[in-house]
Amino acid sequence: MKIIGFPETTDALAPWQLVGAGAIGSAAGAVIADEVSGFVSFGMDGATPVGVFVGAVAGVALGASAKRLEIGTRRGESAGHPASAATKTAAGLLVAGAVQAVVMWDGARRAAKELDEILVLLAAPAVLLLCAALGILAVGLVRRRAAARWTAATLGVSGAVASTFWLVAEVFPPNQNPGWLEPVAYAAAAAVLTIALTACLLSPGAAKDFADSRS
Repeated sequence: MKIIGFPETTDALAPWQLVGAGAIGSAAGAVIADEVSGFVSFGMDGATPVGVFVGAVAGVALGASAKRLEIGTRRGESAGHPASAATKTAAGLLVAGAVQAVVMWDGARRAAKELDEILVLLAAPAVLLLCAALGILAVGLVRRRAAARWTAATLGVSGAVASTFWLVAEVFPPNQNPGWLEPVAYAAAAAVLTIALTACLLSPGAAKDFADSRS
């Protein structure tokens, strides 16, 4: 794809993009498969591995289609002008996503008992790594980094689809338990955050913001 005034981009994913898009898609696919299998209750408890595989393929396809978003500053370059409202909002949503991840982990820790508590504690490093990654992406967006926008968009679309399935499964479960409201709130917050993030990154304001950073 050739854009006047900018370097030509290709549709081929770099190795790090291939791995990253596949990982994001796998995580989304696992959530979707798990929620669908629990919702339909048709004996699909073993669907999660299939979801991981299908999600990985879908993630790579999504990453390839998002290559056109790779317009922005590169390493050592400065945008030269303040970030637009859309870009700042997207960065803020990434930070909000990190906060939600910590809140969800803490909720799981408080609700866990015996061996489950150990598993939750073992997940703490992964949660901290996710928060750090989201923080780095937020800074990258404000600095108009092309790679940050590509990564955030791939994450946003995958997260929006997965969280929507999660929300539907929590709102209409086969058997509601007494604590059903908390997971519904988590799912709703995740859906709102990821959908809003995607909308901001794909908005005309953000597109112009990143394009102008290379002029």
